[in-house]
Order: sequence, then structure tokens, then C-alpha cells
Amino acid sequence: MKNLKKIFYNIGEYGYFLWRLFTLLPFLGKEKRNVMFQLYRTGYQSFILVIFIGLFAGAIIAWQAAYQFKDLVPMSLLGGQAFRVIVIEMGPVLTAMILSGRLGSGFCAEIASMIVTEQFDAMKTLSIDPVRFVALPRFISLVIMMPVLTIYSNFIGIFGAFLVSLLFMDITLPIFADSIQNFFFVKDILIGIFKSFLFGIWIGSIACFLGFQAKRNTQGIGDVTIQSFVFCTMGILVLDLMLWILFF
Repeated sequence: MKNLKKIFYNIGEYGYFLWRLFTLLPFLGKEKRNVMFQLYRTGYQSFILVIFIGLFAGAIIAWQAAYQFKDLVPMSLLGGQAFRVIVIEMGPVLTAMILSGRLGSGFCAEIASMIVTEQFDAMKTLSIDPVRFVALPRFISLVIMMPVLTIYSNFIGIFGAFLVSLLFMDITLPIFADSIQNFFFVKDILIGIFKSFLFGIWIGSIACFLGFQAKRNTQGIGDVTIQSFVFCTMGILVLDLMLWILFF
């Protein structure tokens, strides 16, 4: 009973924290410099990682699709199938999961370190809101850059799928592109981008929230960092399932 009460208390605390982040959006202009720096960290510094993820994810999807298509459907449909899987599912979900480890856990650890070193206490004495100064720029950077990185990952993933199709299945570019055109739906792309937007909100808010919940010792930093990755990953999968039920 006590554990259940604690769970509901933490959910309420998270809801209040998320509400605070949205109510502080009008003050983004005052943190413009900080926001730009976090956008640089979140976006530009993640491009190489996104290339690696997208390229190999696309290659794996094409190979798996070819295995499933064998003796059942024409290989000329491979491009369209790979395209839909990448833009709807693998692009948004894989990008979010990797960034939840790289950025979400990192943001959480940074905030927890500030708690341990009493930097937030110093901010409060100077009438600086730690949520606005520290959490808001990190949260916004993930909300903005997650869809951007997902779109980038989608393009790289499709290119990876094409490379496998060309090198191992002898599917030329015209055949691959024609298959994509036949299976192309704007709805699929929009749903994938919407997914990534929600994933950005989830990762950014959970990572920052758990950072603020850290205990004032070094073990507390490690605990909330692990919790951040676990909860972010679980939330991505739950949100993904809910969106599949809602849209499909």
C-alpha cells in the first residue's frame, strides 16, 4: 500500500513538473543563449550517431524483408516495404531509444550533479529558477531536435536499405524508387514525425524530472541516471503501442 501511494505521488510530481515546463515556455527568450547551446549539443553533435543508426537499421530492414519476401512476393516490392517500416517505426523508435541513452541519461546526470554540488541552492539565493535555467533549455532542445534527427535518420535508413537491395538483391534505383512511390502515403511520414515529437517530450521531461529527484550523494547520481534510461525506454515502447492502436 505504501509503495502504491509512493507511485501515485511520483506520478503527481512528474505531472506538476511537466506542467511547469510548459508554463515556462514564454520565458524561453530569456534563456536564448542556453537554448541554442543545448540545440547544438542535441542536434549537431548527434548527427554522426544518427548516420550509424539509420544506415545499419535500413540495411537490416531490407535484409529481413528480403528473407520474408522470398518465394512469397516479388522482390520489386522491397523498397516500398522498407520505406514504410523505416518512416513509421524504426526511424522514430530507434532514434528515440539511442538518444534517450546519449542525451536523456546525460541530462539527468548533469542535473543530479548540480543537486549534489549545491549549485541549485546557489541559484535560488540569486532568485534564479533552476527549472527555467537548467531544465527548460534541455527539454526544448529534445522536443525540437528529435523530429529533425528522425527525418534525417529516415533518409539515411532508406539509403541503407537501397544499398543492400542494390548490392545483394540486384534491385536497381528505378525499381526501388518506383516501389517507394507505389507505397508512399503522407500519413505514414506525418505519424512518424508526430511519434518523434512525443518521444522528445517524454525523454526531455523524464530525464530532467529524475535529475531533480536525485539524492545528495554520488550514488544518487548513478541511481537516477539508470532510472532515466529505463523509464525513457519503457515509455517509448508504451507510447509507440498506444499510437499504433490510435492511428492504425
